[in-house]
Amino acid sequence: MNLKSISKSPATLALTLFTGLVVIYSFVVSFEVLPAYQWVIVFVLTLLSSVVYLFLDRASVKQGRFAVFVVLITYAVVAIGVFHPTMDNLFRSEHWIRVTGFYPPGGFSWEAIKEIVVLEFLGSKRFQPFAHLILLLRHLIFGYNIFLSHLLSIALHIITAFLIFLTVRRFTRNIGFAFLFGLLFVVLQSQFDIVVWTFHLYIILGIISFLAALLLALRYTETGRPVYLFISFLLSLISILFYEPSILAPVAIFLIVLFRGTEDKGEANIRGLKLPVVLVIVAYVCFLLITLYGKTLISGGSSVGVGTLLAWENLTLAVKGVIVNMWETNFIKNIGVAARIHIFDIVYIYLPDNLYGSAVNIIKLALAFLLIFFFRFTRANGRLIFILLMVALSYILIISLGRMQTNSISYLVSQPRYQYFINALFIVVAGMLLWRKYREKNLKPLIAVLLGAVFFWNAQNVLYANNMVDKEMDFLNAPYYKMKAFLDEEPSAKVYVNYAPLNELRFFLGSDIAFDMLFDGKVTRFSTEATHIFDGEGFKLNKARSEPSPYLEDFNLSWGYLKVVRKGVKPHEYTLVGSKQTYPSISITPDGFVAVRLRDARTGEIDTYRLREPLGLSSKRFAEMEVIKAGDNLCLRVNGLLTDRLTLRGRYDNWESDGRELLGEYYSGKGSSSYVTMLLIKREGESIRCR
Repeated sequence: MNLKSISKSPATLALTLFTGLVVIYSFVVSFEVLPAYQWVIVFVLTLLSSVVYLFLDRASVKQGRFAVFVVLITYAVVAIGVFHPTMDNLFRSEHWIRVTGFYPPGGFSWEAIKEIVVLEFLGSKRFQPFAHLILLLRHLIFGYNIFLSHLLSIALHIITAFLIFLTVRRFTRNIGFAFLFGLLFVVLQSQFDIVVWTFHLYIILGIISFLAALLLALRYTETGRPVYLFISFLLSLISILFYEPSILAPVAIFLIVLFRGTEDKGEANIRGLKLPVVLVIVAYVCFLLITLYGKTLISGGSSVGVGTLLAWENLTLAVKGVIVNMWETNFIKNIGVAARIHIFDIVYIYLPDNLYGSAVNIIKLALAFLLIFFFRFTRANGRLIFILLMVALSYILIISLGRMQTNSISYLVSQPRYQYFINALFIVVAGMLLWRKYREKNLKPLIAVLLGAVFFWNAQNVLYANNMVDKEMDFLNAPYYKMKAFLDEEPSAKVYVNYAPLNELRFFLGSDIAFDMLFDGKVTRFSTEATHIFDGEGFKLNKARSEPSPYLEDFNLSWGYLKVVRKGVKPHEYTLVGSKQTYPSISITPDGFVAVRLRDARTGEIDTYRLREPLGLSSKRFAEMEVIKAGDNLCLRVNGLLTDRLTLRGRYDNWESDGRELLGEYYSGKGSSSYVTMLLIKREGESIRCR
């Protein structure tokens, strides 16, 4: 960077110094947001990135392997620096629902694989073949290794940033400039949770596939070698099979080949068009055939018709959602404005309450608009920008069309997982739009400093957001590490977990079955069969341990229940514990009953008892539900009040399963849109009462 050039432009020099002062001021006013050691991390990462940028920007630095290696290592250091607070966090939410499906009762078979490919989650069947298969593959390789799973997500995030760097470099031929845009992508606040959550691995792989396809298509236009084009279209198809909103990926590859990117100075390339035409048709035919087969697998599940999605009211609402998303998320949250992090099972990222009342935020917005003022379309980049925006906008529009049926605009713009793919493309577009002005010597330092400030603010924000998640996950993390340490010392122990992990419903989905998965065979749902009892804080010997009876003893089975009715989701009966083959089984019925099925110890016949739920269960507050067997009585208690009581007609077989095998259909995703959490079973003899 030639610093002499900036001194020749007083306005540019003033803006550069002003940006630096804003960074310092924002640090002072937000100092309490992060612990001191994390501020050190932010400053060290900013300093490291600045040094690397200056090194790469030197005219003498060749764009060789060493420089590229330096870029990759820098991205890795930055990613680990900002995501380190959550690298030891347990899996959460939908991850547990998905993992239960990886243990089919009869072992792996073609039928079992089809069940895995189709995730039925909260009553809605989803056919995302590569998405769920890649999660299965990760589980088969890593199992429940938390650190390696987080490391994989971070590594793939780094690869995405690196592909952004390669794409921007491909069009600018400037390694230092391209470095800045991959660097920014690593720390974008609006998408951080897709890396932390680990469940949405397939979305990261989707954009990796598309960016790789884009680069290979450009390589084909340079060399004419068909192998590059074959692989490019294959990767574009894979991108759709990971997540279908990228449906225009093959079209984008075709258009890139047609227009030869920036190489032909805007003149369409019609030579050798036969092969791209054939390949784009083949890609969509393959997708259509796979989708039609998938439709046979999800027949009978809830779905929303194309006519409903494209109805004028839904379409206009979806377009509004896209516009709001671009303004609030892809712009405001990405320029470094500290967002408001809200957690209710999943992470929501909202704009701060004082967005326009904060001087720092107003200045950040002004500096961001200054960057936009430097955007320039050129004849060389115009067509490619159009192609990338076409893919990005169609991607978020497809998601918006669906979410307007099930959620709202607020939900759409707050979800990090919807931003990752489009953020990557918008970052590439921003690089191409800034390139022309960046080449002007007096503006180059200013643009670099502005991008550096955005990096600093986002790094701070991502660390804060990771701290929030880590804090809320402590209710599950701390007991897990205590349990792990105890079982390492007492490998023959069998532990009864005498509490349901809960933290004001911050991360409720799946938390109650985590230990069943993580410590299969080492934990029990029945207090009388455990060697030790764990209350979340410590372990004690179980003095009430006894040999299991062949007959069903008294028990209290409780769970938290949030009854939700959604458009397009047809309620159906689903089991909480047990199944159609294992008893006792307890299920929720669509007509407002809790069904308890027991096997008669004498005849082997199945008796069904239906306990009526009270009317008016809240769809916003969890109800405490309890099924109680006390002597010959079978009762339902809701929020501590007895609501129904039945008399048992015979003597019944005891529980046939335990731990992971005890969990019913709900815990493998086959529930309705309602939520169940805090599952707990107690068998304590005389302390069980129907009252």
